[in-house]
Formats: sequence, C-alpha cells, structure tokens
Amino acid sequence: MQALSEEASRLLVRYYAELRRSDQSSPGAYHVTVRQLEALIRLGEARARAELEQTITAAHVREAKRLLKASIQCVDHDNVDIFETDELDDEIGQRMRELERERAGETAPEAAEPAEEETVAGAAAGAPRKVQSVSYDKYSKVSKSIVLYIRSQESEVGDGGAHGLRQADVIDWYLNQQEDLDSLEALDAERRLVRRILQRMIKVDNTLLLVEEQPEGARADERILTVRQDYVV
Repeated sequence: MQALSEEASRLLVRYYAELRRSDQSSPGAYHVTVRQLEALIRLGEARARAELEQTITAAHVREAKRLLKASIQCVDHDNVDIFETDELDDEIGQRMRELERERAGETAPEAAEPAEEETVAGAAAGAPRKVQSVSYDKYSKVSKSIVLYIRSQESEVGDGGAHGLRQADVIDWYLNQQEDLDSLEALDAERRLVRRILQRMIKVDNTLLLVEEQPEGARADERILTVRQDYVV
C-alpha cells in the first residue's frame, strides 16, 4: 500500500472540506459523505500505482479530485412526483376566487356554491388525483428550508415549550422569503406547490409528522407539523 506524503494529506483534507461545503450550499447537490474521502484516497493510490510510485503525492491527489468531481457532476436526479389535485387545493382556490372578486368589486354568485360543494365532495370520495412533477432541485430546496425553519423555531421554544408549527404559519413564512412572487397568480401557484410538497413530506417521505390528529372537518392548514427526530438534513 502506498504511503501518503504530507502535502498529499493536507490536500485530501482540504478537498474533502470543499466537497462538503458545496454539498451544504447547493440544494440539489450530490450528498457527500466519508465515502467520498475514501474514494479520493483510493483514486490517489491507483494513480500512484499506475506510475509505479510508492508514495501518493499531491499531484496524484489533484488528479483524484478531478476524477471524483467529474463523476459527481454526472449524477442527475429524477423529478419528484407530487399530487396535482387534492382536497388541499379547494381551500386555496376558494380564497383566491374571493380575492379576485374583491379586487373586481364583485360579489360571489349564488349559483357557484353548489358546484364548489360538489368539488369538495368529489375529493372526499376519493376521486382520482393527477400526478405533477417538480424538479429535484426545487423539491430539495423547499423541503430543506422548511425542515430547518421548523427546527429553528422549536429550538427557540426549548424543551419546556410546545413542539411543532401550524402548517399555515410554515407556508406563510416560506412565501414571505420569495421575492419574485409579483402577482396573485404567482402567489397562488407557489402556495399550491408548497402545500403539495408538505403533503409528500408527511405521507411519502415521512420527514414531517403530525403532532396530533386533526378533528374531523378541520382545515389542513391548521394541523401542527414537526420534523421527525432522527431525520438528518
């Protein structure tokens, strides 16, 4: 087995730290673990062996870094599937229609109410839901920021306080961070997307947990969410 030179050892530490920082700063980045450090060492060994060298030099480590980064950049993620239509959207749709009518100075037509009730009943009866895809980067960015926000708020409360945040407060916080939502339509679309992502985080990924069961008929935005204790960002 080849020995590491002192300069090569310092470069290994520096390159691994750089990979870790890039992993944490980019939402869709390849997840870097200690295995990538081991890969750097193995690639350096292979390079030294190919040159019949007994010592892994800084040049070997630099080549190992180049090869590892090239392999990481080739990794691509599939889009993440989320439900396009569900009962959560009905609440948003109703509120957005009210806002649009208020802006236009109109009143809600009475004939429209039965149709709305029918839509909600259809959703409750288990009507088929379409599937919408969101990019991995977008899903990762939204879900990670939500997890970090909930945990930061819970840490401020401390062990003696109540855990969890109301879903509506989480959504409002996220939307307030988005400076590019310059219309009601854009706000509506982003709110729908965040709600669907939250639903997937609860039902599919099990990243978020409900602190307590909702009473029958309660609005989805009133449920209290917390992050699974053993979840690692």
